[in-house]
Amino acid sequence: MLYGFCDTNQTPSAASLPSEALCFNGVWIDNDISLYRTLYVSGRESFSADIAETALESMDGSVFLRSRLLPRTITVGYQITAPTPAQYMTAFNRLCRLMSGKQVQVIFADEPDKYYIGTCRTVGAPEPGRLSVKAEMEIYCADPCKYAVQETIISPNNGGVFAVDYSGSYPVRPVFEADFTGNTKQVMFTGADAIVTAGDSEASDYSFARNDKLIIDCTDAKIYLNGASTPALGNIVNQYEEMLLIPGGNIITPSSVGTAPTFRMRYREAWL
Repeated sequence: MLYGFCDTNQTPSAASLPSEALCFNGVWIDNDISLYRTLYVSGRESFSADIAETALESMDGSVFLRSRLLPRTITVGYQITAPTPAQYMTAFNRLCRLMSGKQVQVIFADEPDKYYIGTCRTVGAPEPGRLSVKAEMEIYCADPCKYAVQETIISPNNGGVFAVDYSGSYPVRPVFEADFTGNTKQVMFTGADAIVTAGDSEASDYSFARNDKLIIDCTDAKIYLNGASTPALGNIVNQYEEMLLIPGGNIITPSSVGTAPTFRMRYREAWL
């Protein structure tokens, strides 16, 4: 999935923004609307899970079956203060316009290196007949996690492996890249619990040639050769879902049959 990312190098100074100021779809609302002010934000501090279980008459308690994280709703309290009714309506209409994006990047000033993916569900109706009003907006995040704005890109170490000390709190799937310098039949990436390959080591012809560029996106279970989706290169038993970076140390070993390409791996850390 691709999202338009806010340039955090241009984040306004702390002196000009509330500590929890909102950047929605690349726009800092407090800066864009001079009559608007973010007051508080809630819903970022915790997460909740839906747990499935079954009870057995022969035992106390219950048997755990599975769990899944529930979507997140972030509430933003704000204030609009205007000198005239016309200016108030102009500011409120502008706010509604800025908050109309769907599945966009959501950043807060106290954590500018991380983002959520959200859609504004409500822009609360302020009190009528007043020029200084307080209300709330709700941002619905179907995905409860937050992600690093910047991807991490690494190459194999001197031992020929990808060594990742993953500092996120939620597992993520990596993207593998290979730039070929000669004929190669197959590339393979071996993790602790999964293997992902592209090409065929037993084929009579080479799958990759000099200057070819391969991308294996484990998040979407897709393979791209020279920018084009090429699912036939993948093995039907590729373990995309199990190829995970988990909190702590991770080792993934790249290998090839034929001329060894230049390998890279990239990932975006995630937190609850």
